[in-house]
Amino acid sequence: MSNITATIGDTSVLDVKIYKDEELLDLSDYLVLFTVKKPFTGFTATHDNSDLEAVITKNSDPDSIGGIQKYGLGNVKIIIGSGDTRSIVDGDYYYDIQISQSTSTQDVVITVISGTITFEKQITSRLQALS
Repeated sequence: MSNITATIGDTSVLDVKIYKDEELLDLSDYLVLFTVKKPFTGFTATHDNSDLEAVITKNSDPDSIGGIQKYGLGNVKIIIGSGDTRSIVDGDYYYDIQISQSTSTQDVVITVISGTITFEKQITSRLQALS
């Protein structure tokens, strides 16, 4: 697990390296997914753990504005825009990064990393800088 701290209303860029057997993984045939959700626990969780309840979702689908860029061997850049966090309440959330590959014979989903992302209140909240 890995912990991340971000500021509400700021743009954050996460650079991630994805390995398989200690070698950077060729991600050309994989969809990379990033999901952030409110905390949930146990059977009677106060928040459903389905992706419909996610506060941020990103993907590497080249046909959409997914927010994840694959570059080089095993490298991804996840861009959390300022608009993605503007309405988030400060506090701790759960996140994970998964890679997904569908073939004709099987569906492969691997959680690469997961952890807690803490969103902190921003100090400056001007919509534009003063000239």
